[in-house]
Amino acid sequence: MSKRAEMRRLQKESEKMGKLANNIGVKVQSLETWAELTKKEMHQNFCVEFNDRLYEAEGYVSLANVIISCIAINMTWGYKQAIGRFISNLNPAKDYVKQVGVKKAFDQICSEYALDLGFDHFDIEEFIQKAEEAEKEKENAERNNRQRGI
Repeated sequence: MSKRAEMRRLQKESEKMGKLANNIGVKVQSLETWAELTKKEMHQNFCVEFNDRLYEAEGYVSLANVIISCIAINMTWGYKQAIGRFISNLNPAKDYVKQVGVKKAFDQICSEYALDLGFDHFDIEEFIQKAEEAEKEKENAERNNRQRGI
C-alpha cells in the first residue's frame, strides 16, 4: 500500500472514530483507549482458550497412545491380563518419568532395550517444567488467598 493510500485510510478511520465518539457522547481518546483495552482482552482470552484447547489435545493424544499400546500388546502377544497390569502401572511409570525427567528416561529405555527411536528435541522439557511450576505457584497463591478470605 502506498503512503498516500495509507494516509487516506488513517484519515477515514479517524473521521469514523470522531463520528462514533460524537454519536455516543464520549471523547475520541476515551474511545481509542476502550478499543485498545478490548483488543488486549480479546488477545488474552484467545490465548487462554488456545492453551485450554492445546491441553485437551495433549490429553487426547495421550489417550490415543495408551489405546494404541494396549492394542499392540494384544496383537503382539495376545495378552489380555497383561493389558490390565500395563494400565495399573501407567501412573507409577508416569511418576518415575516425572521424577527423573523425560530425557533421562528416554536414554534409559533406548539403552536397556537397544532401541534407536531417533528423537532429539528435548528443549520443550524445560519449558514444560517451568509451566508446571508456575501453575503450582498460581494454585498455591489462590489457595492462600482463599484461606485468608481474599
